Amino acid sequence: VQFDGFQVEVATFRTDGEYKDGRHPTEVKFATPQEDALRRDFTINAMFYDPLNKTIYDFVEGRKDLNAQIIKAVGDASKRFEEDKLRMLRAVRFSAQLDFAIEEQTLKAIQKKRREVMVVSKERIHQELTKMFASKALLRGLKYLKETHLNEVLLESFKNFKDFENRFDKSVQLLKNFKNLDETTKLSLFFHPFFENTFNSLSAIEDFLKDFKFSSQIIKAIKFNFEQLKWMQTFMTHREGEVLEFIFSPEGKTFLSYYAE
Repeated sequence: VQFDGFQVEVATFRTDGEYKDGRHPTEVKFATPQEDALRRDFTINAMFYDPLNKTIYDFVEGRKDLNAQIIKAVGDASKRFEEDKLRMLRAVRFSAQLDFAIEEQTLKAIQKKRREVMVVSKERIHQELTKMFASKALLRGLKYLKETHLNEVLLESFKNFKDFENRFDKSVQLLKNFKNLDETTKLSLFFHPFFENTFNSLSAIEDFLKDFKFSSQIIKAIKFNFEQLKWMQTFMTHREGEVLEFIFSPEGKTFLSYYAE
């Protein structure tokens, strides 16, 4: 509905039927606002505002959790994630976007059901990851990605690296050193440690990105960083002029800061 210069989405209050595919209900029925709130994912997403009466309807203590900056599942967290597996990744993404903590029982439910996230289509996972890497509190999101072990599930193709956790921690540390980067650069830096000293792993990274529907622009940026890494590892064999030019380039500053760690 077009209203006062805005586009407003309109939906009826509803309850959901049985979930069979881990994402969508088999049927929906008209319901009361309270019934609708009880089937939603997180309490902060389950409040309603009546613009005519200027009243907030909060049946799940969403306002309390909003003020406390907490991501908490509505009702039984395991049941919410059983209904829609994507909600596990959405919890992590919301923590990165809002810089909120994930409530303990919600966190434990994600840890328990983490492997079920792969039921979700790669396109939807890609959307959540893209939003997370564009978020203001990405480091918090990555912290929860590790704490829930979702990082191990999503990065399964890299688990054959014996030092997988160390490489993941290096990725986080590298991103911690740089501010105000676009999501393409952040994603490129994130994957840097996964091909450090393992040149043949670039193909694994490219396959992963293609599988999760990332753009050719991001894949190209990853390859560019790979070439810079190879250059750094032969640093002392280059002419003085080349070395100085690299040191004062944006790419050089990025890589030198990384190796300084």
